[in-house]
Amino acid sequence: PRVYYGAEAFFSVKTSLGTTTLRGEYITGTQSGQLNNSSSPFFLPSSQDTYIRSFNGMYAYLIHRIGKTKHEVAVKYEWYDPNTKVTGKDILGAGPTGNSFTSADIKYTQLGLTYTYYMYENVKFMFNYNMITNETTGITGFTKDIADNILTIRMQYRF
Repeated sequence: PRVYYGAEAFFSVKTSLGTTTLRGEYITGTQSGQLNNSSSPFFLPSSQDTYIRSFNGMYAYLIHRIGKTKHEVAVKYEWYDPNTKVTGKDILGAGPTGNSFTSADIKYTQLGLTYTYYMYENVKFMFNYNMITNETTGITGFTKDIADNILTIRMQYRF
């Protein structure tokens, strides 16, 4: 089964300091997946067990366009918990010394900071740094937060 419930909200206000936007979405529900993968398969797998997990996730942006300048700053917070019925300390890994939970059950949170410069109407530069945190578990490789922060530098040209 795939049962999803969600809500999305958007609010924007213009002042002499610029335009501030708050945007977010929350989703929860039940989703089928496999032992090592929480995404729903396109069809029922014949060679592997199917696991039904309760999940939730959300993201929220706070975006501010500074005055009438070409500068914009943003903060984004998000999380995805593919299995809300367990926490990191409960996830020991599949196998004889573990339990039936794997890396597919680990919750992730992320905080992103972004600066955007609108050089011209059709050209913009974006600098983004995402700080990603995973639950600590008993699974090898996830006994502490892994080093997976991401710096993205992007130039976009629209034509």
